[in-house]
Amino acid sequence: MDWKKNGEKIVQMGKSALRGRLLLALGFDKYLGHIVYFFICAIFFIWFNLQIDMHLHRKVENAKTLENLKSIHTDTVCKLTALDSVCEVERMLKDMGSNVGIPQRQAKVVKSRR
Repeated sequence: MDWKKNGEKIVQMGKSALRGRLLLALGFDKYLGHIVYFFICAIFFIWFNLQIDMHLHRKVENAKTLENLKSIHTDTVCKLTALDSVCEVERMLKDMGSNVGIPQRQAKVVKSRR
């Protein structure tokens, strides 16, 4: 083993790394297309994972909102079923000062000229 040659090679590699030519010094210029392709695939993979993460986060937030809306809907349905009698509705309308009440006669049906 020749320590002097190995030392010179290591120093040469260090100088190449500082100058930005390490890949050329190691002979990777033959594989430049593959290296670029690898980095493009890595960037695409990271971007795709971020898109999936954002989609799942949105889905969880939408599920929480849906649960909240379901509880509001159930509450509204319960309130409306309590108002099932016509007398209760008419009493509430009078309490609010409305002149609307139960119709005194049936509605007239208007026929079209078709």
